[in-house]
Amino acid sequence: MSINNRTNKDIYIEVGETEIHIEVDFNYTPADPGRYHGRPEDCYPSEPAEVEINRITMLPDNDDGEFVNISVLLENKGIAEEIEARIFELLEDEDE
Repeated sequence: MSINNRTNKDIYIEVGETEIHIEVDFNYTPADPGRYHGRPEDCYPSEPAEVEINRITMLPDNDDGEFVNISVLLENKGIAEEIEARIFELLEDEDE
């Protein structure tokens, strides 16, 4: 069973030596524990949670600043993985 939720979160990430404030627009599908009992036709394997990042926007430091689409950073695998990890942390904190 796959439920896809589109949402966004404000997070801080480090790019080089600089911490930046970004808004991440993403789709989130929670983990599914699967089903391993009952009739075989009703069983299915577990699936991990998934995050698909649609867009990241750098937020201004003040009210006079402009929002800047920086989705190009997703091409850097390390940055993309850091953003996904932060998203999972925030979603886990919400579940507690």
